[in-house]
Amino acid sequence: MNAPTKEDIAIIKLNSNLGNKTGYLTLNTHISKGENIEISGFPGDKSDNRQYKGKGKLESFDENEMYYTVDTFSGQSGSAIRDSKNNIIGVHAYGRYNHNSGVRINDLKLDYINYWIGKYRSHPYNKKVKVIKSKYIYWKNIEITKKGDNKLIKKDKAYTAKLYYNIPNGYKYYSLYDEKNRWMGYFNSNDIKVVK
Repeated sequence: MNAPTKEDIAIIKLNSNLGNKTGYLTLNTHISKGENIEISGFPGDKSDNRQYKGKGKLESFDENEMYYTVDTFSGQSGSAIRDSKNNIIGVHAYGRYNHNSGVRINDLKLDYINYWIGKYRSHPYNKKVKVIKSKYIYWKNIEITKKGDNKLIKKDKAYTAKLYYNIPNGYKYYSLYDEKNRWMGYFNSNDIKVVK
């Protein structure tokens, strides 16, 4: 698989409440250049099967990646990058000659993670929109499994998109309401347009 480095992240969902026994770490999307960070993992150059921790500084970052001076070794890919308050801010992925790098937990990835664990994160929108396609599917649940009845939706009629959700299929879905404030369903961003 040759996915872009910004997408080099995976989630494992367990069918148990293990975190209630072992504890868990929180996620944080707010980072600062120069802040202290650490990475714990099982480096391949050690043979004692113990977890090692490395500390360093966050040198730079962009929307999707972060670059740092923490020393790592093969086998530590996938380890959490933690800030000084022990919040996960990224996932270690790559080693290079002058710095190491990982995937940043940004707002979009946080939305995806929350979606996967069943905690749907909405964002306020509150704009008038209209359905622009003749053939479209809208949904009656945010899991995108129950289709709505297209007979209830009028093309080119103004609706209010109160909220939007980033769904891990790569699309935004807007929660639409009619003029009587009745909820209509979730609509893909490709099927609607803002009314000017």
